[in-house]
Amino acid sequence: MHEAAERSSLGPLAESVRVTLGEFDTIGLAGRLANADSTLWSRDSNVSARIAKRLGWIGSRLAAPVGGVPAAAGRIMLLGMGGSSLGAEACARAFGATERLRILDSTVPAAVSAADAWLAEVTDVVVASKSGGTVETLALADYFEAHCGDDVRFHAVTDPGSKLASRAAAHGYASCHLNAADIGGRFSVLSLFGSVPLELAAVDVGGIRLRAAVMVQQCAEAIAAGNPGLWLGAVLVSAAATGHDKLMLQAAPGLEGLADWIEQLVAESTGKDGVGLVPVTHVAQDGGLGTSADRTVICLEWRESSTRHKRQVADLVEAGIPVVRLALREPQDIGAEFYRWQAAVAAAGVALGINPFDEPDVASAKHRTGEVLRAAQDEGGLSVPVADFSGDRVQLFTSGESGGAASEILAPVVEPVMGGYLGLLAFLPRNSAIEALLTSVREVLGDANPMTLGWGPRYLHSSGQLHKGGPPTGRFLMLTAAAGDDIEIPGRPWTFGTLALAQALGDALALEEKGRTVVRAHLSGSLELAIAELVGLLKQPQ
Repeated sequence: MHEAAERSSLGPLAESVRVTLGEFDTIGLAGRLANADSTLWSRDSNVSARIAKRLGWIGSRLAAPVGGVPAAAGRIMLLGMGGSSLGAEACARAFGATERLRILDSTVPAAVSAADAWLAEVTDVVVASKSGGTVETLALADYFEAHCGDDVRFHAVTDPGSKLASRAAAHGYASCHLNAADIGGRFSVLSLFGSVPLELAAVDVGGIRLRAAVMVQQCAEAIAAGNPGLWLGAVLVSAAATGHDKLMLQAAPGLEGLADWIEQLVAESTGKDGVGLVPVTHVAQDGGLGTSADRTVICLEWRESSTRHKRQVADLVEAGIPVVRLALREPQDIGAEFYRWQAAVAAAGVALGINPFDEPDVASAKHRTGEVLRAAQDEGGLSVPVADFSGDRVQLFTSGESGGAASEILAPVVEPVMGGYLGLLAFLPRNSAIEALLTSVREVLGDANPMTLGWGPRYLHSSGQLHKGGPPTGRFLMLTAAAGDDIEIPGRPWTFGTLALAQALGDALALEEKGRTVVRAHLSGSLELAIAELVGLLKQPQ
């Protein structure tokens, strides 16, 4: 038995995990997965052929160092969404390198302004997009190409033949790194999308890949019970099958980025066809887990856990909550976790009967955003509906019928639902001050239902697939804000403020089309005062 299995206490999942592991052995899953057998996920020849083009992450070739990327002289800014940036961010946080490598994955004007203020010490900008056509990434590239000095080096990471590859050549980028085309975005952390920005930041990429290589070998173990990837996959399957489908990702300091990366991998890979697991990040180590029977706790911890943390785990086990403990000795071990989770999600997809390598509902929000932007161009500005409720600093919008009282408008999203979850979708600048303000929103809503926190538009490339394609148990409170000092995008017919609000409006429409309940709270003026007003509205009797 491997270490993770020994440290974990599965409780009500134990029997289901045992049965699932036996089923994995019956179909020879370990060997077939190691050999990238695409028929594991579909017998339809057309579907399995498409899947085969997304399996380049499997195997040991990704564990070889890339090299050839010299460390930057100063700070590095990474422009990328979802799988193009989350892995690098996870490593930067684990290695304590966030002051050297920063990620910008937001179109909110205040977030762009904050990054702009950092430019004086930036020597290298990495523009990362698999497709080469990601609207947020290219808009950010437009802006920073125009605002960086001539001494700042630009680098591209993309697939061969993409628009970004052509752009890099046309704009004289210092380098353009062409990734293997058969690696899907959220499975790309151990490819060039992870290594290029990390090597620029002088993070130990070789060590990360060495640990990944060890896990690759362990995940080739034929007996599923001794295979750490298949064992974790069986836990995920059992959690979904037994109603413990809310994965509470409790991360030790430095591992919060790993939790965010896991959130995208699990949500976007399993959340489709009406099934899936709901990963919940931003879970404090000293609470916030809840003890409802719909939860499975995943502890991402350093080997030397605090005594207090160990006591908390013991309390959860006593309450009958399944607990999985994954311990890292040092930052380089994050490479092993990357591969373990990729193998686990791939295995879970087999048992759940889904294709973990597509994202069929992501396009709906993009399509709706495009419609909103085109209408804004035609009409000379965004068309915003009349608010259902207007306070001093908060306006509430909903597609449903409302009596006009804030309590009635908010009731459908805040009242607990058996087996449900609440998604807080924040199109706000992501920083510690805003996170602290949003904590007050999370606290007033309690933990009767787990609450996810998605930063817009970043979550559209992560948990957005789960919201629309997964179990229809999510209700959503979306937060938008007045642009304040808006920012023009060179060569574009709209500003960053317009783009961010259009993405929020587009996703709200896409969610409503899927029958999800959405209330949008638009904040004006001081965010501190506006969020305090929203908290007051949430406290009103429903």
